[in-house]
Amino acid sequence: MRLVALFRDMPIRRKLTFIAVLSAGVALLFVALISITYQWFLFRAELVKATTSQATIVGANSMSALLFNDSKSANQTLDALGAFSNIEFAMLYDKQGKLFAMFLPAGQKPPRQSYPLYEEPHIYTATYLDVFQPIILEGERIGTIHVRSSLVQVYQQIVWSALIVVAAALGGLGLALMLISYVHLAITGPMEKLVGVMGRISKEKNYGLRAEFYGRDEVGTLAGAFNDMLERVQERDAELARYREHLEQEVAQRTARLTEAQRIAHLGNWEWDIVNNTLDWSDEIYRIFGLTQQQFGGTYDAFLSAVHPEDRQLVETRIREAVELGHPYSVDHRILLPDGSVRYVYEQAEVFFANDGRPLRMFGTVRDITEHKLAEEKIRQLNEELEIKVQERTKQLQDAQEELVRSEKLAVLGQVAGSVGHELRNPLGVMSNAVYFLQTMLSDADETTKEYLNIIKSEIAGSERIVSDLLDSVRTKPPHPETVGVAELIEQTLHKYTVPSSVTVKLDIPATLPPLQVDAMQIQQVFRNLISNGVEAMPEGGTLEIHAVENKQDGTVTISVRDSGIGMAPEVLVKLFQPLFTTKARGIGLGLVVVKNLTQANGGSVKVESEIGKGSLFTVTLPAATLPDLTGI
Repeated sequence: MRLVALFRDMPIRRKLTFIAVLSAGVALLFVALISITYQWFLFRAELVKATTSQATIVGANSMSALLFNDSKSANQTLDALGAFSNIEFAMLYDKQGKLFAMFLPAGQKPPRQSYPLYEEPHIYTATYLDVFQPIILEGERIGTIHVRSSLVQVYQQIVWSALIVVAAALGGLGLALMLISYVHLAITGPMEKLVGVMGRISKEKNYGLRAEFYGRDEVGTLAGAFNDMLERVQERDAELARYREHLEQEVAQRTARLTEAQRIAHLGNWEWDIVNNTLDWSDEIYRIFGLTQQQFGGTYDAFLSAVHPEDRQLVETRIREAVELGHPYSVDHRILLPDGSVRYVYEQAEVFFANDGRPLRMFGTVRDITEHKLAEEKIRQLNEELEIKVQERTKQLQDAQEELVRSEKLAVLGQVAGSVGHELRNPLGVMSNAVYFLQTMLSDADETTKEYLNIIKSEIAGSERIVSDLLDSVRTKPPHPETVGVAELIEQTLHKYTVPSSVTVKLDIPATLPPLQVDAMQIQQVFRNLISNGVEAMPEGGTLEIHAVENKQDGTVTISVRDSGIGMAPEVLVKLFQPLFTTKARGIGLGLVVVKNLTQANGGSVKVESEIGKGSLFTVTLPAATLPDLTGI
């Protein structure tokens, strides 16, 4: 960004020089790159041609040595390559691919590895060229020669060529710069003179000056247009002088009309000279404040003394923010009239600052909004009452709609529950019997078979529970109450449900609790669903607490099931006991519906408390059995 700003502010003469030099430099650089790239491929092609020719000649001279298995003669033939400084080594292989002879220049170490015989005629790396030349005799390959040539000479040639190209490019660039410096004055000279005339006009405000013509190019056209503009400016100055006299008369008339308009609109204007602390009010502001010019001191402090004491701090804060921070000034506040009455006003203003940031003046308006405020207060009392009524009616409609939806869901469930239960329970019973038979007959089966049979048995049991929940959610059977102990009820439930080892169960069931008067099978299903939900809420493990307490005054027993799981959000809790609502990946949303229906059928109630990250607490209150009075025996 700094380079862009530097170029933007640079004189046009330098801009033209920079653009011309940059364009010529880019062109020369492009030509140099093309030339160097061409020479690189040319030198490589020449090296391939020379090395291939050397390999072909040596290979032809080694045919007899290969035929007569004379490796000594072959080595002497390969030594002929010592005349070439670019050859690093040469290897001669027989037709089986075994090394037959090798050439190494003086002081050159033999290669550390043998090289496979490539089908390609030559292979390039960053530092050398490998040439593989087959030795053919009467259409049969009797051997292969591998010659490696160094690329050092190629790189040296490229460097020299690059230096020559760069020197030529720099010379051309210097020549271009000389030509540019000679001809650019023809372009920039007239422009500089035109800029000089503009500067004089801006400084002296002398619109009688004119720019000189130097040709019919763009600069000449600009000079002509500039002179035309100066003529129009002179004409407009004369017209403005005539209009100024007329405007002064208009101002006097409009000032009178403005004063009358302010009186009608209850709107006044003011000006505060911050430096000298003088405050100037229009006539309408005096009327709004109930003051005369003699009663008003014309200062900032005099204004604050007319502001209502309870609003004075607010007004001072807003003014300070406007003056010190440059914030907009806009505020509603009360004023206290000399007769003790109160009025509401709306003020807005703008602060004008000096170049160094010091506040100089503040211009603003005051409008009497007393009647508007009183009407607004009445409307806000009415709106609050209406909003409360709307909220109450909305809640009633929502409750009615939710009840209608629940009724429709239960009606649909009732239609399909019977057929689904019949269609599913029969095959589930057959499958359960089949698994029992297989477990009996395959008692000596391997562990994998036993594991899969247990999985099938568990899935069948889960499916049967879903069918039972479906039926119980829409047609709860009448309970058959009996006397059953709380501890016995919970133990039987835990015996039928396998709690994972990662979950710790803590029981707090006092032995002094009275027994319950409930249908044991139905209440076991209630606690089985609650325990199952609590375990599923703790996928990583946790603690499941079951606590029971007697409510002697009500003749009931409250049993709570608390988990340390993930908890539930408030929006989930309100829908928890609705049919078909679930947050589980697997489930149909009937488990807690069954819990609620069976609990209520047995004369009890169920509640839930939960918080995200802090687990859930389900409390079930059930009737206690009435024990006979033995005090008189």
